[in-house]
Amino acid sequence: QTAAPQPAFAALAARTFPGAPRETTPLGSLDEATNFRAQVRFNTFGAEWHADPARRGGAAAVPVAGDDAEAKAAVLALATEAGFAALAAGPLRNAALLEHAAVLWIHLATVGGLGRDNVFVWASR
Repeated sequence: QTAAPQPAFAALAARTFPGAPRETTPLGSLDEATNFRAQVRFNTFGAEWHADPARRGGAAAVPVAGDDAEAKAAVLALATEAGFAALAAGPLRNAALLEHAAVLWIHLATVGGLGRDNVFVWASR
């Protein structure tokens, strides 16, 4: 059973990206509102983390890659305000690297036996 997306996330996306479709998932609204100018998929963790991005160990990391500085800044702000650890991950070409991180998470959660209650966390000292 997966948790429903955080309701505040959809409202935040609509406020951050005026004119975004209101009757879609938060991720659909974000993708359409940015016209794919910033690459972000929130796909390096399970849906459970959308409802509660900051559990033991720290907030779920959300790397954002894109070539449009304005769109990337808006997505980073959206992720941060929603409670995630937003990370500027460089230009759009780095999106392929983020997809590999998603595949690694899926492998660890399933084949690796760690389950969906684990997430990548960016820690600084």
